[in-house]
Amino acid sequence: MLQAASPAAAALVPGPVDMVFIDGDHSYEAVRADIAAWRPLARRMLCGHDLHASGAKPGVRQAVEEAFGDGARVVPGTSIWVASPGPVGTTGRTGP
Repeated sequence: MLQAASPAAAALVPGPVDMVFIDGDHSYEAVRADIAAWRPLARRMLCGHDLHASGAKPGVRQAVEEAFGDGARVVPGTSIWVASPGPVGTTGRTGP
């Protein structure tokens, strides 16, 4: 497990990983940077915390929706979001 700012932590990872779980700064800018740093390295799942149905932490929702559109889902009964990052080395977006 790495605990550091996403760009610095991602730079320490020598290659792709199966899953990344993001739970850091909840501002839109920080979540967007977290996703951008880790998405190219995640093979199977990119996950995070605090995507609340209540609208709490709106920066998380905005960044996740912009990055994945309808491709992210929330685990029922939690505020954990899960998305497929797409092919390693790409942005992962499959839609327009």
